[in-house]
Amino acid sequence: MRFPSAVALIAAAMLLPAALPAQKTITGQSAFADWNQQQPGIRRKITPADLPEPKPDEAVNNTPHVIPRPADAWPLAPDGFKVTLYAGGDSAPMQRADNKQVMALSGGTFTMPRLIRTAPNGDLFLADSGAGTISILRGVGPDGKAAQIEKFATGLDHPFGIAFYPADKSQYIYVGNATTVQRIPYQSGDLHATAGPETIVPDIPGYAQLTGGGHWTRDVVFTEDGRHMLVSVGSGSNADDTDTHPKEFHRADVLEFTPDGKFIEVYASGIRNCVGEAINPITGQLWCSTNERDDLGNHLVPDYVTSIKEGGFYGWPWYYMGGHHDPRLPEPCANSTGPNPRLPRSLRTRPRTASALIFPQQ
Repeated sequence: MRFPSAVALIAAAMLLPAALPAQKTITGQSAFADWNQQQPGIRRKITPADLPEPKPDEAVNNTPHVIPRPADAWPLAPDGFKVTLYAGGDSAPMQRADNKQVMALSGGTFTMPRLIRTAPNGDLFLADSGAGTISILRGVGPDGKAAQIEKFATGLDHPFGIAFYPADKSQYIYVGNATTVQRIPYQSGDLHATAGPETIVPDIPGYAQLTGGGHWTRDVVFTEDGRHMLVSVGSGSNADDTDTHPKEFHRADVLEFTPDGKFIEVYASGIRNCVGEAINPITGQLWCSTNERDDLGNHLVPDYVTSIKEGGFYGWPWYYMGGHHDPRLPEPCANSTGPNPRLPRSLRTRPRTASALIFPQQ
């Protein structure tokens, strides 16, 4: 079972004046490796053709268990870089909980720091999801740590996505919570919210039946022209057929809204859990990283980073990368005419066969 990474500490990497060596690329079956085989400077290229056959009987549900960090354990960095502790690391790692009612504070600087966004003035805004807090980290002290840490907003429901709007002269900070999108008045340099949050999207699908409460991380980003807000919503299951499971309505999607929170359309679908949303500053295209499905056996299905095209369908739950059919589900809409209740009515006859898929970019 795959779980989203929780940041137990925040580290800053500083570039030293050493030349960086050429990267080595490992391909084919040798490219599959777990975390303890990863080394800085080594790339691993896996293509759809390298994927093994599904073997669900190989799948094992290994839930995480917190253990003390060994004294010499530290992130590895490429030659020419150094990793130092910037903030946090002053308490035990957060204890993973199954729902928000039992998510307790760890007693340290952060509980569950999940996402960092840079404000126009250079401040770092941190979503501490478990604490329900947006914190600000400002500057670097003589010891390499944050010179100032302030709580900008508290009392939020598992905040994750953070976006500044408008981009050129921010008036609001938009926050993607587990079930809502809220905005908070903001002027560049503010360390504390001057007013409470305004809920502009009150009904985003939230917690679900997955371990940990489902895909509750809601990322938020604005299109380059600032006219549209794109909100990512992960699936509520591992591989439920969205046509027969109403709880998957408007999930495994990127949803499009106006900046005031009016729903426009399903921007893209079939993406199991799109997080880390970003707009390419040159092309204006949306990108995100995707947490793929579980329980198909070893090395399946790899997570991936991809561009997201408006109107694109990315396969979940029927297919995974490269048009591979998930054997747990029947072939959908064989004649390309089946309805899709997640889409706007005008688009419900969009084909969802393998030939209609948009594959992750390699």
